[in-house]
Amino acid sequence: CLSLLCACSGGQKEDALQTAMDFRAALLNAASYSFKAEVTADYGERVYEFSMDCVCSGGTTNITVTKPDTISGITAQVTNASGDGTALDFGTLADGNIVPLAVPAVAADSWTSAYIASAGKEKDALRVHYERGYDDAQLLVDTWFSLKNNLPIYAEVCYNDSCILQMRLSDFQEVA
Repeated sequence: CLSLLCACSGGQKEDALQTAMDFRAALLNAASYSFKAEVTADYGERVYEFSMDCVCSGGTTNITVTKPDTISGITAQVTNASGDGTALDFGTLADGNIVPLAVPAVAADSWTSAYIASAGKEKDALRVHYERGYDDAQLLVDTWFSLKNNLPIYAEVCYNDSCILQMRLSDFQEVA
C-alpha cells in the first residue's frame, strides 16, 4: 500500500535508497495508482506547458489532458513508455526517444524498473536518480520525493546533458 511509505525515514544515503526501493515495491504491488502532472516541455526555441490526469496499471499509463483548454479531454494509453506515435502537435524530443505526452509513463516506468543510480537528501526533499535505456536512447529521470510522505512531487527528464521535460506531481494515490 502506498500509504505505508509514510513511515519510512529519509536523509542518509542508505535510508534514501531504501525509500526508493520501498516506493518501487509499493508501486509493483499496487493494482493501480493515479496522480496529476503539470508538464513543461522545452524544445529550446519554444516551450509547451500542459496538465494531465494519469492512471498507471500493469505497465500501462492512461493519460487525460486537462490543460490547456484547446487540447483538454484528449486521452492516450501509453504502453511503450517512449510514447511512440503519441506526439499530438508537440513532436518528439531526445532525438525521437520521447514525446511530451509520455513523460508520466516514462517516470512511472523509471520508478518501477529503471536502474537507481543514486539517492539522497537534497534541500527539503529526497532525490532519486534513475537511468533508463542505454547509449543514444538513454534518458535520465530525476525524481524528488516529499520528506513528509515519501511520494513524488517533481521529476525531470534529461537527455544529452539537457533537461527536456519537467513535471510537477500532485494527488499521488493508490486507486482502489
